[in-house]
Amino acid sequence: MEARADVPPDERIERTVFVRAPRSVAYGEVAKVIDGIKGAGAQPIGLQTDELPN
Repeated sequence: MEARADVPPDERIERTVFVRAPRSVAYGEVAKVIDGIKGAGAQPIGLQTDELPN
């Protein structure tokens, strides 16, 4: 939608999605979820991570 010139900029919708998964979930499973989100048209996609140890 962001690239559509026929829609005024103030009417364009940004579909931001954040993905967070526990470490016990395999990376491949998270990648499948991200691919599905992309296929649904969401953009941007952010990954939430645990805090880094001090």
